[in-house]
Amino acid sequence: DTTFDCPGKILTQWPHTTGPVKALRLFRTTQPGWDETRISQFRISLAAHVRHTGAKVLVGTQITCSEPEDDADWAHTLDLLKTLNASHVLGLAVGNELDQLAYKGGTTKDCVTTMWSGYLLSKLHARMEDVRKIPGFEQLPVTSVFTAGVVWDTGAFPFKDTPDCRVNTFLTQVIQMEPNWVFTLNFYPYFDPTIGMDPDGTHCKAAMEKCKCFDKASCLNILSMQQSRKAMTRLTGDPNARFWVGEVGWSAPMASTLHTTVSRCTEFSGYKMFYDYYKNFLAWDLTIPKTYDESSSAFAPPEMAFYFSMRDSANFGAEEHFGLIDTCDSSSCKLNRERADVALSTGLQQPLSLAAVTS
Repeated sequence: DTTFDCPGKILTQWPHTTGPVKALRLFRTTQPGWDETRISQFRISLAAHVRHTGAKVLVGTQITCSEPEDDADWAHTLDLLKTLNASHVLGLAVGNELDQLAYKGGTTKDCVTTMWSGYLLSKLHARMEDVRKIPGFEQLPVTSVFTAGVVWDTGAFPFKDTPDCRVNTFLTQVIQMEPNWVFTLNFYPYFDPTIGMDPDGTHCKAAMEKCKCFDKASCLNILSMQQSRKAMTRLTGDPNARFWVGEVGWSAPMASTLHTTVSRCTEFSGYKMFYDYYKNFLAWDLTIPKTYDESSSAFAPPEMAFYFSMRDSANFGAEEHFGLIDTCDSSSCKLNRERADVALSTGLQQPLSLAAVTS
């Protein structure tokens, strides 16, 4: 998000709470157009922040269709890891939402084929060989972040495995190769294509109720996490396989990338809905409730969950408004009494879980 432009303004506590931000997630360590001076300044500023607050970072490194650019990004990522040192690093994320690669504008068929024919796996292996040469990083957890879409409509496999998205093949190989592997998935009911308008054609209250909760088996976030746990167990045989929630979040105002029927529903992307979602996330203790079959037990919870995001962002040039703060120039949180129509003076609940925020 735009916090990359103001690393000196990283949040130290959750807005409208007294809870400290204990962990951060970085998708990458540089931004397009940055020169070496800018890259160094960001690295130094981030390191100063985590040393002051005690926070830890899930560091990301890009995987794209350009090997020279990926290798250049990796060189900067290694510099950041060394600057942070092992005491402030949660893990390494190699690639982000590559299951969506085939749908990104400008992506060629050759690129997609190369990615799933071994490029992602070989790069992840090479990155971890580099990392484990650094003292203190020998047992560093590693992950690759995918959307929750990879656990739905998977046919005979636990995870999606199509020519354009061979996630199941990749995961089958990587869990044999990496003893410190962590499954990481992003969950976004906001973009769920199965939800729709109420019968009146104006409101979407039923969809909003399913989207904003974290405490029932009927909640869309929980349904996808249940499905994710089932997929992990099928693949590994371990119902307690390591699992991180890479992103959850809500957009207000409406994201330009929302193209489902609820885009016609004004309240869906309103600040009151944004407030309710954020409030419910803070109250969530990471429990994944049992399914509708009351004979089943609750699923093993994720170890942590990251909230997207500190500030608004651009997704491949498209504006999204998931940030708790608008921009680097904003002096306050988006959620105020006027916007959310709630008595925020009472404060929100401090996060119950080892939740985190992503940049």
